[in-house]
Amino acid sequence: MPAPWRTIPIALVWRSTAETALSWSARTRLEDFRLESVALANTLASLLVRAAPTGNVESLTQSIEGWARHRITESQATVYVLQRNALSPVASSGNRPIDAADQTAFEALRRRSTEVRLLRGDDPGWRVLVPLGVRPYGVLDVRVSTRRLQDWARLERQRAYFLALISALMVALGVAVLTARWVGQPLAEIGRAMAG
Repeated sequence: MPAPWRTIPIALVWRSTAETALSWSARTRLEDFRLESVALANTLASLLVRAAPTGNVESLTQSIEGWARHRITESQATVYVLQRNALSPVASSGNRPIDAADQTAFEALRRRSTEVRLLRGDDPGWRVLVPLGVRPYGVLDVRVSTRRLQDWARLERQRAYFLALISALMVALGVAVLTARWVGQPLAEIGRAMAG
């Protein structure tokens, strides 16, 4: 039977392999969520610009409300309109309180380009800010939660560690059986021959 310390490197190899695979998988899924969030924000921005090409607040509100009825539950959209050199929230989907526009929203408006940020912490997700209008009159702020992705990663990690432990134990058992058979039997015969 091999010493217990010999199975430790096997377990570490399995664990590091599982951790690497999980890390790649999580990174790929996070990137997929980013691409989906950007596509969602661009589609909604096109809808809003068609409904309110000059920034009509009533049209924007109706469009957001219509979208909110058919949206995925892990997303929220807020429309900010430029009024007196400030971005004011005029429409939002979801139950969360509307945050005031921050520097990132002003950057998206100033640069006239889409800004994408990964949010961490208690409410993880992707945040996509898209300027609205040909001559931008406002900014669409779309947030897509990645909490479900984190939950999946946690469950996958638990499953992978359990499978890695089972695999390491099976390899250790296989090594013990092979060692006993291929090394133990010849040593036993040598011992008997020396004793006789």
